[in-house]
Amino acid sequence: MRKLEGIILLMTVSCLVSAQTVYKEVGKDGKVIYTDEVPKDQKDKKVEKLDIDTKRNVAQPPPKGLADQSKAADQSKAASEKAVKAKVDVAKAKVEKAKEALEKGKDPAEGDFQTIGGSKGQPGVRLKVEYQERVKTLEAAVKVAEEELEKAEAGVSLRAPPKTSK
Repeated sequence: MRKLEGIILLMTVSCLVSAQTVYKEVGKDGKVIYTDEVPKDQKDKKVEKLDIDTKRNVAQPPPKGLADQSKAADQSKAASEKAVKAKVDVAKAKVEKAKEALEKGKDPAEGDFQTIGGSKGQPGVRLKVEYQERVKTLEAAVKVAEEELEKAEAGVSLRAPPKTSK
């Protein structure tokens, strides 16, 4: 307990007193006393002169540009996150648009049917090859849009969708 008191006293003395020299007295009984005056009676005591460096362990303000750099980094990160969110929003809209186009494209129109020879004098009807290719193209567009969305959500820059042949 006395050591703690001595340390506190030492810190107080070093902060409050402009003198940079402190004396440490250790008596026969092991009692430690810190003082800024030279002890008068040094017979049964061990006295040690402590020079205190007042510039040591003093908190320094951060370099002038460091706070600005940190602020700029935070703003850059926020802008980057905002850009990623915008890319995700765009990619989500593309997925929705591609899915809507696929649903509309799956509904055959009158021109999508082809009459073929049937059996027993009945003509047969089937969907044209162009219809099937259109649906495949729309399905591929949905797949590409979903891949772009995954990449955007992962923070990866979006790539242009591959060209599909019709």
